[in-house]
Amino acid sequence: MDSELDKYKKMIAKNPKDPKINSWIGNYYKKNNDFIKALKYYKKAFEVDSYNHYYCKIIGDIYEKLGDLNKAQNYYKKAVNLENFEMDQGLTKYLDAIKDKPNDAKGYFLLGSYYERYKRYEKSLKYYIKAFEFNNKSELYCNKIGKIYEKLGQEDKANNYYDTAIKLNPSSKEKRALLNKIENNERISVNDFFEGNYVKGSFASNACTDEFDVKEFYAIFKEIEKKENVKEVYIEISDVDVEEEWPYSDTAFVVTTANEEEIESWFKEASPSEIDEHISIEKLKDSYKLYCLWWNET
Repeated sequence: MDSELDKYKKMIAKNPKDPKINSWIGNYYKKNNDFIKALKYYKKAFEVDSYNHYYCKIIGDIYEKLGDLNKAQNYYKKAVNLENFEMDQGLTKYLDAIKDKPNDAKGYFLLGSYYERYKRYEKSLKYYIKAFEFNNKSELYCNKIGKIYEKLGQEDKANNYYDTAIKLNPSSKEKRALLNKIENNERISVNDFFEGNYVKGSFASNACTDEFDVKEFYAIFKEIEKKENVKEVYIEISDVDVEEEWPYSDTAFVVTTANEEEIESWFKEASPSEIDEHISIEKLKDSYKLYCLWWNET
C-alpha cells in the first residue's frame, strides 16, 4: 500500500461515512485504473452526499470505462439534473442574501464566487467589483477581481488590482502565488507555504499554542531542511478556502535517512500525531525514505 492510499485508509477508518474521504479513495483507484474499487468508493460518497452532481458524473465516467453504457447514461443525466438544481438553489440563496442585505459586501462576493465556479466570468466580475465597492479594504476581493480580469485576458487591469491588493496587505502576493501553485497541482515547498504566512493555526492547528505557532513551525522546518540526512521537505495542503486568510495544512513529507524517533525529536513539544514510513525511493541513493508527518485535527 503506498503513502497516499495508506493515509486515506487511516482517515476512513475513523470516519467511514465521510463522502470526501470516500471520494479521495475512489479517485486514487480511478487514477490507477482499478475501476471496480473506484466505483465502490464513489458510490459510498454519493450515498451520503446524494445531491453532489460531481460524484454522480464520476460514477457515470467509471461505468462508461467499464463498458456499461446504459448505467453511464443514467448517471450522466442525473448529474445534469443535479447540477441544474444546485445552480438554481445556489443562485436563489445568494440573490436572497443580497436582497436582505443590499449593502453587505460579502453577499456580492459570494454571488461572484458562484458565477466564477460555473465559469461565467463576466457576471462574476460584476459582483466582485460590487463587493469591493462596499469594502475597498479587502485584499481578497481585490485579488479576485484581478484573477477574473486575468482569465479574461485583460492583463493590465489584472495587475492594477493585484498591486492594490499588495498595498492593502503586503502578504497578498505570496498568498496569490501559493494559491496559483495549488491550482496548478504543484508541490508546495516549505518557503511556498510559510513565507508571508502569519495566520495563527494555518499549520497543524491542534498543536498550536499562544507560544508555539506558524512562526515556530517555519523555523523548525527550515532547520530540518539544513540537516545532512534530509533530502527534501514539502507541505501538503489540506484545505483551501479563498475566504480564509491562508490555506490550511496538517501534513508534511520528509525525504530522509533518519528514523521515526529522530524525526519526532526535531519537533520538540509540537511533535506529529503520526509519523509513517512509506515507500523507499529507488532513484535516491543511501537508503532515503519518504515519511508522512501528520498532525491530527482532533
